[in-house]
Amino acid sequence: MLLYCSSLANQRKPLYEAVKATVIPYLGESNWKASFNNSENIIKLLLDSSWFESLVDNRISQRLEKLTTELCYKLHTERLWKSATCT
Repeated sequence: MLLYCSSLANQRKPLYEAVKATVIPYLGESNWKASFNNSENIIKLLLDSSWFESLVDNRISQRLEKLTTELCYKLHTERLWKSATCT
């Protein structure tokens, strides 16, 4: 649901793209594709970006944490709002 729920696409896409744009300069496009070629690794990055900290400087790590936290929060609140209005 975190990656594929169509109802949450408007909240997910801009922040996911920002996360990707933050990571790719450090990994490169080919390493991004190799490292995040499955849902499990992408979800791991979105839910706990701390494992990625050793690969980037502190400023990038903080930006990544901010983006992933914002993404999870927006998806969560949108899901709650949608479920409350569907009753």
